[in-house]
Order: sequence, then C-alpha cells, then structure tokens
Amino acid sequence: SLYYNDNQLEEEHLGHVSGDFLLLGAIAARQVRVKNMTCDLDDSDLIFPSVHNCFGDYSKKNEDRQQFGPQSDDLAGSLSNARKFKYSTARDLGCKVGCSTVGWLKTYQGGGFKEDLPSVRNTNTTSDLISKITQLKADRWLDRQTRAVFVEFTIYSVPSKLIAVVQLWYETNA
Repeated sequence: SLYYNDNQLEEEHLGHVSGDFLLLGAIAARQVRVKNMTCDLDDSDLIFPSVHNCFGDYSKKNEDRQQFGPQSDDLAGSLSNARKFKYSTARDLGCKVGCSTVGWLKTYQGGGFKEDLPSVRNTNTTSDLISKITQLKADRWLDRQTRAVFVEFTIYSVPSKLIAVVQLWYETNA
C-alpha cells in the first residue's frame, strides 16, 4: 500500500477499521482541565468559607496545567511529588499554527494531558486498549476538573483512496 504521495506505507502502520478503512498511526486522547476555585462564587456568598472544591467553566485563564494523578511509576520510592499525568503544550504535541479547537461550548487551546491508546495492528490490540482505558479510569484521568476530551486518529479509505483525520470530542460546562 502507498500513502497519498506514493511513498511506501510500512506494514506495521496498517490497522483495519471495518473492512474498507485502515487505521494509520496512533490513536491519541487529550483532555483539558480547569483549576480549582474557578467557579462563580463571591466572597460575600454565605457558603464561600465552607467551599474547598469549586470548578468553573473552561477559559485560557482557568486552564489547569498542573500534573495530577497517582505518583509517577518511575519515581515511586523517591521523595519527588511527580504525578503520572503531565501537561503538554500544543508545540510539545507537534502543532505550530492554528492549534485551537472550536467546540460547541468553548474554544480550547491546543495543549492538554495526552495519552496514546494502543492501536498497533496485532491480536492483543483490543485487550491492550481495554486494559489502558481501565487503567486510566482507575487513575482517575477524567474527573470533575475535566472540561473537554479529544480523541484523534487518521484513517485511510481503501475504496476511495482518501485519508481522513478524525477528531471526536466531548465537552462539558461546570
């Protein structure tokens, strides 16, 4: 098989989706989060002194870029406070221009907390994917601070010989 530009497509980069589509490359999930105490509470609200967790709507100013989750496996035993999920800027993720995503509720910056999902074509892909999602759930990758999740992948249509970049997204308000 060939790419659209007639370069050879390596066998390990092929993955079948349905019967007519091939998955090209990896499947990536990325989320954007908000900081704590960003909701619309005023100091004069009677409930304000007893509120410790309050997550508002997404905005560039409210975006949380602090690492979170369980302690990172590579530092488990050290005195470091490093966490498993780390923020990546749009540039870190390979985007240079036009990196924002316009959703129904907000426009999101191109960075976030990215996780690659197993998508290599082999007999264990489905079980590896289920294991990865189960681990993300156990590690609370999604929580009350999550405001949008993007799942991105590229497919090739064999019959039409076209490539499609797919971005699925979910977003929520506070």
